[in-house]
Amino acid sequence: MKPLAAALAFTAALAAALPAAALSCMRPDPVRLYTQARDAEARYRIVHGTLTAQETVRKRKTTGNDRFNPKPVHVKARLQGMQLGAGGFATPIDTPVTVTLACFASWCGGWPRSGQMLMSVEEGKDGGLIVTSDPCGSQIYPKPTRAELRRVLTCHKGGSCAEASR
Repeated sequence: MKPLAAALAFTAALAAALPAAALSCMRPDPVRLYTQARDAEARYRIVHGTLTAQETVRKRKTTGNDRFNPKPVHVKARLQGMQLGAGGFATPIDTPVTVTLACFASWCGGWPRSGQMLMSVEEGKDGGLIVTSDPCGSQIYPKPTRAELRRVLTCHKGGSCAEASR
């Protein structure tokens, strides 16, 4: 019995010494999506609209060490909606984009849900547009309400950029 107790104690001590691996994301907020895009070095457009895949969304292949640092998957898609400008969400947009399903370590973003979304759309160096879906949903906010869109517009026009309280 003593060897079993010693083995259990050793296993518990070893487990406690190992690093904990967990992804911690901030709660998504449409105003944060806007301010992060506004303050970024890259150029972004804020769009309220939909994404439609123009090709089959491939399953991620993970082998060996790739499962801890998988490569992103790029999907050709169509972006349709209204772009944020001086007059609000008033400029129509209907254009091809690349949706990048990005990973943070072993956690990966998936294809965005269907329906209306608020998205920060990066203007790539080659002129193409990129929508990134990461595991924290930091650049895609699904199904924003009218009130949430008004908060983004208020911030855009120089008003309050306060994030929603929890």
